[in-house]
Amino acid sequence: MWGMIRLEVIETQNVSPALKGAVGENENNSPASVGVGMLDKKPDISVSVVNFNSLEYLIRCLDSLKKHSQGLNVEVLIVDNGSTAFDPKRIYQIFPQAIINVNQDNKGFAYAQNQNFILSKADCFLLLNPDLILTPGAIQGILDTFSRFGDVAIVGPNLVATDGRSLVNVRHFPTMKSALSELFLFNAIKAKRDSAGSIPDTADFQYVECITGAAFAVRSHLYRSLGGLDSRFFMYFEEVDFCKRVSQIPQQKIVLLPHLKVLHYHGRSSIQTDVRQTVYYESYYHYFKKHHGFFISFAIRGLIIFNTIARILGIQIKYFPLTKKWKEYFRKTLSAFRLVFWALGLRESTRGSSR
Repeated sequence: MWGMIRLEVIETQNVSPALKGAVGENENNSPASVGVGMLDKKPDISVSVVNFNSLEYLIRCLDSLKKHSQGLNVEVLIVDNGSTAFDPKRIYQIFPQAIINVNQDNKGFAYAQNQNFILSKADCFLLLNPDLILTPGAIQGILDTFSRFGDVAIVGPNLVATDGRSLVNVRHFPTMKSALSELFLFNAIKAKRDSAGSIPDTADFQYVECITGAAFAVRSHLYRSLGGLDSRFFMYFEEVDFCKRVSQIPQQKIVLLPHLKVLHYHGRSSIQTDVRQTVYYESYYHYFKKHHGFFISFAIRGLIIFNTIARILGIQIKYFPLTKKWKEYFRKTLSAFRLVFWALGLRESTRGSSR
């Protein structure tokens, strides 16, 4: 029933040095188990999903992929990033030829996507969150866009919430101005972080600065030439960094297809809010350090400290007197202090979860 499937260990000897560096080498990283399916011909698209404790959402996502990719040769690659419970057999029941890589611990979103890319074979590499439901025409629409426009490097669909609301799937690149608004003025001026605003879903084609990583298709040769996602971003801003690097290449465009809608159970494949916020700001800082230099990133650290201390004070006010929800109070307070200690250089980065 499952065809020719065997277990292998990923070999990276023949991988380009840039991508191998993006995946990274960790002496404590034990070999990964991979179920390999034999495709009869080169796939039309490689679909890569990173899972962390989201198996039920992943199964729904793959069901929708199978339903809405009829007639296409789809290569499916899955990384489980150290989930507490994961059953590959349920995936093989949907895609018998799926390639599954199981990490013993959580390597981060970017690292895991690069693991999948090393094994991919198609000219188009589609990164998906497990908490997505694909709709009719989404996969074909992405492929058609790449086929029609040679200068398009990255394509993203329009994300829609379960209640029908359109979710912002695009953003501007972070700047010092936007950082001041977010960290110092607490978004009093602009409520959404570097948001590019709403785009009419009637538009067929929209050039944008950045597509968010929930649904993100890229030409494989470009992904390879740029060394993949930067695995130093454990979670968040890895796609912003990638789009920034693409934007620096002449004649390469990033495109949103608002008429292609994908359902997103937003945040269901991630971690609790307070921990997620800590990881977010660590990646925020690393983005500025990489693209804006030492002095700007140093200022960002200061703004993060100011913002977090103000948040700690707000937590004390919110939960005073401490009669109920004391566990929530201590968790949020501890998470905020961890972020302050990290910003002061007193502790290493948080490592919590993938998306």
